[in-house]
Amino acid sequence: MSEKRFEQLKRALRFDDPLRRDPADKGAPIATVINIFNQKISKLYTASGHLTIDEMLIEFHGRVIFKQYIPSKPGKFGIKMYWVTEAETALPLKCLLYQGKATITESEKVNSYFSMILRILNKLNFSDKIG
Repeated sequence: MSEKRFEQLKRALRFDDPLRRDPADKGAPIATVINIFNQKISKLYTASGHLTIDEMLIEFHGRVIFKQYIPSKPGKFGIKMYWVTEAETALPLKCLLYQGKATITESEKVNSYFSMILRILNKLNFSDKIG
């Protein structure tokens, strides 16, 4: 396959149906892939009690409303994601897409990083998966 053909296919690659997506969900184009990953990994692997939460910036220069600029990262523009990983094996267990300040409530702005950790753990329901 030629590079030109690969670029054409890459531009046309979609993970959802734009007509069926929730207009309020900014992350809808990629949410299907993230949800499938989160469901599959929870079925295949049970985590130990030692978890870490890491933020990751995936370099991305396309058009998306929740693109982040973090000057301290090597790729300064991209999509910010939070990953819950197991400390011993470094296996990713859950993923949460950061969709901008609108996802943080007023009460959480006091200590946004700590509140984000609590939101991740509550949203991703780890209470039944830690062995």
